[in-house]
Amino acid sequence: MKKTVKVTAAVLAVALGIALIPAGNADAAKVNVKKVAVTNTLTGSSKIVTVAKGKKVKLETTVTVKPDKAANKEVTYSSKNTGIATVTKKGVVKGIKAGKTKIVVTSKINVKKTASINVKVVEGAVTKVTLDKTSGSLNTGETLALKATVKAGKKADKTIAWSSSKESVATVDDKGVVTAVAAGSTVITALAADGSGKKAICKITVNDPVNISDLKVLNAQSVTFSLNRAYALTPDAVSVMKKINTDGEYRNKLVIESMSTTDSINYTIVLDANSLVYEGNYVQVSIPTLPGTVKTKELLYREPVCKYTSEVCATWTVNEYDSKKFTDEWGKGYSTISISGLPAGLVSESNNGELTVKGVPTTAGVTDATITAVDELGNTETTLVHFVIGSDTVIAGATTTIYDVNAGTAESYWKKVTVTGGSGNYKYSVAPNGDPFGLISNKDANGVIENVDSTGIPIIVKLPGNYSVTIQVSDVKDPSRTCNIVIPLNIVQGISVGGSVVDAAGNKISGASIRFVNKDKDNKYTSYIDATSNLDGVYSATLVAGNYDIKVSRGVGYATCAAATKYLYNQSLSVSGTGYDLKLPLYKVIIGEAKDATTGEVIDGKNLSWKANYEYVGEGEVLYLKPGTYSLESIKKVAATNINGEHVVRTYKYTATATVVNAAVILPVTRTLVSEVKDNNYHDYDD
Repeated sequence: MKKTVKVTAAVLAVALGIALIPAGNADAAKVNVKKVAVTNTLTGSSKIVTVAKGKKVKLETTVTVKPDKAANKEVTYSSKNTGIATVTKKGVVKGIKAGKTKIVVTSKINVKKTASINVKVVEGAVTKVTLDKTSGSLNTGETLALKATVKAGKKADKTIAWSSSKESVATVDDKGVVTAVAAGSTVITALAADGSGKKAICKITVNDPVNISDLKVLNAQSVTFSLNRAYALTPDAVSVMKKINTDGEYRNKLVIESMSTTDSINYTIVLDANSLVYEGNYVQVSIPTLPGTVKTKELLYREPVCKYTSEVCATWTVNEYDSKKFTDEWGKGYSTISISGLPAGLVSESNNGELTVKGVPTTAGVTDATITAVDELGNTETTLVHFVIGSDTVIAGATTTIYDVNAGTAESYWKKVTVTGGSGNYKYSVAPNGDPFGLISNKDANGVIENVDSTGIPIIVKLPGNYSVTIQVSDVKDPSRTCNIVIPLNIVQGISVGGSVVDAAGNKISGASIRFVNKDKDNKYTSYIDATSNLDGVYSATLVAGNYDIKVSRGVGYATCAAATKYLYNQSLSVSGTGYDLKLPLYKVIIGEAKDATTGEVIDGKNLSWKANYEYVGEGEVLYLKPGTYSLESIKKVAATNINGEHVVRTYKYTATATVVNAAVILPVTRTLVSEVKDNNYHDYDD
């Protein structure tokens, strides 16, 4: 009878030499384990773990596998010598006794993929870790070196594992050097690497620094500075100082009138009119609360280098020794200075930026020479010198060119001429054909110019243009001794600029001073022009087209509350026009009706001189004051006759209280009798 043999799948698999795959892991055959790696979680080392006897260190294992699933990354841990160190299924190594062994990590999916790490077990352990700093503050990009102190038993491993709780804020290397990355806070930990768990921490705050990156002085009243990034500032956070000496201390704090910005990076400061910066001043901007390292910047204010030209006359006498000094009029500091074209017999020498011309001239007449000077900053000045050399028998003369602006109306000029030689007593007349334009009016039929004195030759120019007048100078004692002097006139068509000076509310201000200063320092036609606003607050000025700094002021010499100055810099004036209004930070105060405190009588209170806190603020029926509250008073003496018919002088005090805000104010005035004294000279006082 045959026996039936039951062959199971397992038996068949063994018979055929086929590896059996559990039904639940049917996909394992498709898993590709590429690599297994193991590291010390404390030190990051992939070569060794040093652990103290009885202490624990966890390993970190990385499995590179496809598909990248957690189930495919499972591993097993084993120790080559469990008498030295053991390891748990989660990779925690424990030191058993001093010695060396190895931990092997094996992939569960593919046992052929393994990794190993050496283990060294030491007898002693770390007992305490401390840091030299427990907190610190850094700006991004800065570093801080921390020093760890380790206390441990004999034969212990004192290696420290460094870490940062937020590496996006700050990182730390294996030597304890912290590098700030971005604004925020993090905790730096110094942990004993032997598994003892001893550690110390340092709390680090990282700031994103804001530094002053640039500083410029635009003009005497405007300063700009820039930050490395946007940061909101108010004027009270900023300090502006100035000084003169390089090695001096900043003691002059300037008043900030306003500060503006459009991006919180670039700021413009306008200084108060009494806090101006002058060329040669050192300027410092400080922002103490700025969260950065560059909280202060300074610079030396210098205006652009300029080329100046000038023209002068110098008199000499033949065969007589003389010495004259010439300096660089516009120079800043010392200058190199020289001259070319000297008359025969004269020599020059320079010392400390000053030129001396000396000697004995040998020939009478006019010789032109040129002085060239260059100062410390590179400014140059070129001076044309007319050497006018006379003798007992020869007279010589010269003059300099007239430059002016004309608005198309007749302008009068008085031009001095330089003459030497002969008797020293001269007669002036128009040379033949010397006045083709008829510019000299006060001449007789013979062309003799009348009434010539120290003011010079009178010339009238009606229209702009380039003219010349030739004057003949003769010796009164010997009319045969003569010389001709050409007077050049370069008159250009100017522009007429006009407008009003107004207060902060738009009311017209009379008696204000306006000065236009040409930015072209070498302009011969208009270096500066002054104007004054009339009773209607209107002003006008004729000047050559160009760029100007404008200063308008009122109340110079008055109390601070009644005085104001305003500057407008680098204003382009190119065409004639009106409506160029200038505003001052003052408000109109109108002296209103005055009443006697005793009688209630209405009296004149307008023709008075007013003071506030003993300081003069103006007179008449209109004052101009800055915002504030003021107690005004005026004292007036009046001649009168008392009830007994005696001549007396009465002293009255006029008082008013002004509260100035942002509009014109009308003030009621009260008159109070202060004293009455007999005085036969009462006619010396007002009636």
